[in-house]
Parts: sequence; C-alpha cells; structure tokens
Amino acid sequence: MTQKLMHSRISELSLEFEMINGVSDIRNMYMTPPLRVMRPFFEDNFTEVMIMSSSPGLLEGDTQIYDFNSKSDTKIKITSQSYEKIHPMSEVGLAKREINIKVEKNATLICKFLPAILYKDSNFKGKANIELEDDSSKLIFIESFAAGRVGRGESFLFRGFKNSIKVKLDKELVFFENNHISPSEIPYKEIGFFEEYDHFTSICMFNFKNTKELNQDIYEILKNEEKKLDIRTGISSTFRGDMQIRILGKTGQDLLQVIDLIINYAENILNKGGK
Repeated sequence: MTQKLMHSRISELSLEFEMINGVSDIRNMYMTPPLRVMRPFFEDNFTEVMIMSSSPGLLEGDTQIYDFNSKSDTKIKITSQSYEKIHPMSEVGLAKREINIKVEKNATLICKFLPAILYKDSNFKGKANIELEDDSSKLIFIESFAAGRVGRGESFLFRGFKNSIKVKLDKELVFFENNHISPSEIPYKEIGFFEEYDHFTSICMFNFKNTKELNQDIYEILKNEEKKLDIRTGISSTFRGDMQIRILGKTGQDLLQVIDLIINYAENILNKGGK
C-alpha cells in the first residue's frame, strides 16, 4: 500500500510601513513564494497594499505567517487579491495562518482580507496577535469566511474552523476572542447560531473616539443595508468603547458591500481628522 505524502509549505510575508517624503510607504519587505505584493496605490491620505498569491489555496499542512508593522503617522490599508480557498484534508489535517500586527503612535492600519472558503473536509486554524502602542494607534481588522462552496451543496461540511484575536494596548490585554466552529458538533442551523446563513464577517475597530456617535452612525448604516440585503448584523462594544461588528449573510458579495461602506465611513472620518 502506497502512503500519501503531504508536503507542507510555510509562506511568510513581512511589511514595515513608514512615512517617506510625506507619504506612507513600504520601508522594508520580505516574502516567500507563493506570496507577493503589488505596487502600492497612493490616494486620499491612505496607501493601499494588495497581497497576492500564485497558490490555488491552502492545502493540508500549509502555514501562512504575516507580519505588519505600521510606524508612527502612517495610514495603511492592506487588502487581499482573492478569496482564500481552504482545500479538503485528511481527518488529522490542518492549515494555519498567523497574523502579527504592530501599530505605532498616530498610525492607522486597515486590514481587509477577502473571505476564506472552507471546502468540504477542510480544517483551518488562525490567530491574530495585535499590539497597539497607545490610544492614538487606530486599527480596523476584518476577517470573513464562507462555510463551503454553497453552490455545490457544501455548506458547513468543513471539519473545523478555529480563530483567535488578541489585542494589547501599551502591553495590556484589552480584547480577546476565541472562535471554535465544528459543524459536526453544534446545531449550526438553529436560532442563536448561524440559522439559515452561511457567510460570516467580523469587523473590529480599535481606538476610535466619540464611540457613542460612531456606534449610532454605524448602526444606521447596518440597518439600512439589512433592508436592502438578506443579512443580519450586530454591534458589540468593550469597556473601552472599542467595537466589533458581526455580519451574517448568504453571499460573499453582500458581506463585501457592507464592509466597504463601513471602511469608507471610517476613512472619511480619519481624513477629516475626526473620531
């Protein structure tokens, strides 16, 4: 009997951003295949960097490691080129992603990754370790997933999804979330779980001011979109006023439409020197 050999791959991407000649730009960069970075786009006070990959997705044993460091006064938006496909695996198989983020004084970092698609029999573990230097370090961190190739009847047929987010402000823990979804062990279609939805996104916003007004504005945006789209939304606030927005939908496009509205709203505030 021939044993199937799995060749795991560790892919790394490190980006350090700094103010260069009055513009937020890449100071240092390191990457390994299949990860690549497009030439930055400079507009509206923000610099946008898009991550690309020549890989068809994450296979069993694969690991991605991202390191992002936004130096003082920079305004950076990091996006991904395409949905991340998490392919089928053996019963003990696993693909991993680790994201390490540092945001220094008066810097703003927006991380907007397109959804991960959890194929049937896939298993994924992700973690984000975030360090904010002080109250002036702003971050919007977005992660999303689709619970399978829905058009092929794969909804919630993945093996597992684990994801944790840990945020420290001046080395003090201010936010921690640990998600563990195992479709074979939970009644995911019931009330209080995913019900009839199979797409999910989380938007975390840290160190924005005037949180009561901000919360109300975002609430109105979400409610307006609920009337137009088949989605469900909710906002949670921490003791510091940091926010997490959760959205359930039936298509990735619906999620991205709402995400873009939230980001555009936040960018307008920041460009005007507000909240």
